[in-house]
Amino acid sequence: TEYTPEELTCLLHGFFEAVQLTYYWPLFWINIYATRLGWRLLKLLAIQLYNPFLGRYGTSPENFTQIMAVCRKADGG
Repeated sequence: TEYTPEELTCLLHGFFEAVQLTYYWPLFWINIYATRLGWRLLKLLAIQLYNPFLGRYGTSPENFTQIMAVCRKADGG
C-alpha cells in the first residue's frame, strides 16, 4: 500500500505517541534516473565521483519520493 505523508502519519499515530517523517530520494535525480541515458550517467557518476542519492533528505514531500518514519511509544508504556 502506498500512503500520502498525511495518511501515514495518521495511521502511525494510532500506535505511537511521536511520529517524525523524513523524505529521501530527491525527485530531481529520480527524473534523470528514469531516462534511458540518465541511469547510465548516474551509475557512472555514483561509482566514480558522487552518489546524488546518499545523504540527501528533507522535510518537504514535494521534492522527494521515499518516506522514512521514526516513531516512539509513550514513556512507561
